[in-house]
Amino acid sequence: MSWPQEGTAITCHCKDPEEYAYRLFNFFRECDRKHIAVICCGIPPPEGIGQALRDRLQRAADGK
Repeated sequence: MSWPQEGTAITCHCKDPEEYAYRLFNFFRECDRKHIAVICCGIPPPEGIGQALRDRLQRAADGK
């Protein structure tokens, strides 16, 4: 994977919250390796695993 130039967006559409979780955490790890400072993510529905994902995204946004 090569990262796009500044100002370019990467989008991903997931079929369910489980796929979202898998892709999200892989994406976080890749961003850490590339020293990416800003990440924008959609918020999943609050049901099931979505609630845990929302919590993780909130903690990441708060810098925790």
